[in-house]
Amino acid sequence: MCQFACCRVRQQGFRGSRSWRNLALAVATLAALASPALAAPLGLEWYSALDGDADALVGDYDGVLTGTTATTDRDGNANSALAFDGNDVVTINKLECTEFEAGTISAWVKFGSTSGTQGIVAVGAAGSTSADQYFDIIQQAGYRFDVDNGYNRKDAVAGNPDTDWHHVAATFVAGGGGMALYVDGVLQDTDTTDATTSSIIPNKNWLIGDLRSGEYYFQGSIDDVSIWSVALPESDVQILADGGSPLSVPEPSTIVMLLVGAAGLLGWRRRRTA
Repeated sequence: MCQFACCRVRQQGFRGSRSWRNLALAVATLAALASPALAAPLGLEWYSALDGDADALVGDYDGVLTGTTATTDRDGNANSALAFDGNDVVTINKLECTEFEAGTISAWVKFGSTSGTQGIVAVGAAGSTSADQYFDIIQQAGYRFDVDNGYNRKDAVAGNPDTDWHHVAATFVAGGGGMALYVDGVLQDTDTTDATTSSIIPNKNWLIGDLRSGEYYFQGSIDDVSIWSVALPESDVQILADGGSPLSVPEPSTIVMLLVGAAGLLGWRRRRTA
């Protein structure tokens, strides 16, 4: 979750001058926006570009590689994605967020084989008890997004994938908010039934390229994986599908701060030229 830097303008230092207070507010606001603490949009829990590694650009824990190799990404850049040969996995041991009242998984995917069940990004394990809560994107007769609150599994499904690069994203909101599955920024399927009546509290590691720690490995290439504790709207999913970085997804609070800063600068400029 992003944290906002803040500062207080001491009025006595400006002898009550409103124009100088406007300038100070604007400078403080814009400086806060430049802070590294604001680099991650609200709700972005983990993100790696998978540029031959699984170093976390957002999140406290890097992914641990088992068997993967660096490969060419969707733009033809060498060593800028990860290849999985059907027996490889990236394990993320921990996320700061352990309870998901909403969520989004986003990844770029290129299948080497489209047969069988293959895990793309997953957490948790299938089951019928409250200890077995999970959500995941897999390949199973098409792209498939599963959510399980421990007792009920619901899913959204898209058509059969090919062996080209595609962006896939899936969102859910607990409490009846439903699920949505996108391929290349286009909504493919939804499920608004009661699978997500409660938050998801997975008790397993996050996996990239596998589904259940040794079952249903992925074959192909994966790039730019991000995990969110918010359900991104379709407009933000389209930013990612158009090649935008998860770090470029806007959030309303940042836009408000920009407007405050701009207004402060404008007010100061007008008073100085009046």
